[in-house]
Amino acid sequence: MKRLLTISLALLMSVSLLASCSSRDEASSEEVQESREESSSAPGERPSVGEAALNNEKMPEGDVHLIQLENPKSGDTIAVLDTSLGEIRIVLYPEQAPKAVENFSTLAQDSFYNGKVFHYVDAGFMIQSGAVNSNGTGSRSVFTNAGGEQEFFETEPNWDLWHFRGAVSLANTNENLNGSQFIIVRADDIYGHTAEEMEAAKFPRKVIDRYKEAGGAPHRDGYSTVFGMVYQGMDVVDAIAEVEVDASGMPVETVLINSITIEVLQEDVELEDASGEASDSSREESSAVA
Repeated sequence: MKRLLTISLALLMSVSLLASCSSRDEASSEEVQESREESSSAPGERPSVGEAALNNEKMPEGDVHLIQLENPKSGDTIAVLDTSLGEIRIVLYPEQAPKAVENFSTLAQDSFYNGKVFHYVDAGFMIQSGAVNSNGTGSRSVFTNAGGEQEFFETEPNWDLWHFRGAVSLANTNENLNGSQFIIVRADDIYGHTAEEMEAAKFPRKVIDRYKEAGGAPHRDGYSTVFGMVYQGMDVVDAIAEVEVDASGMPVETVLINSITIEVLQEDVELEDASGEASDSSREESSAVA
């Protein structure tokens, strides 16, 4: 048991890959329709993903609902990223990650992301944007402290959201210093951990199976906030991930976010499969949020 605990601690406290995710941030499927029946313990009573893993606790399968694999529905809030290489559509999860979604959505509506570059690309892992400066430094938060000064916010780990391929997650240098920088997970294989390491850390079986099927970055689970999931446009994510980069991971030719709009779905749509192949369903009509 001590040996297993040591393995789990070593695995999930590893931060050797964190630098590649956010070193530039100064401030820093078989279960497509998971049932949403009431879990055996209230969400507020469940330990965070990181706490459960670090304490070598088994996360009950019944308490884990893979909502990222569900089709976006009418009434869901989405973000439409218009980039210089194409459009990426993301469903947001305000119930599971309220601060992350509020910060991202407010900044988007204030045009903060317009003209921002993808300042870091790791083809096997993710693409990153949202820095204040074009060199990838700085982050922005809409939250303030009692003195009215910008205040970065805490991580919101959730058992229902994981760093699967297509996940949209906050980038940070400290798990409780979150702001505008975000990543989109591009990995189509398991990155950062192995399936065996996830087994040792007692990840839920359905989560391990999904990582095996679609890929992702499980080493970020519990340490970064997943607040969205790409439902259309993974081909664009792949295209950005495959651009030529310099020694620091910066694209040689600038890749831009032209704009991000926050909208409300007007009809149900289909989630792209893990490969990023376009759905047969037509693009949905949506209404912009004022």
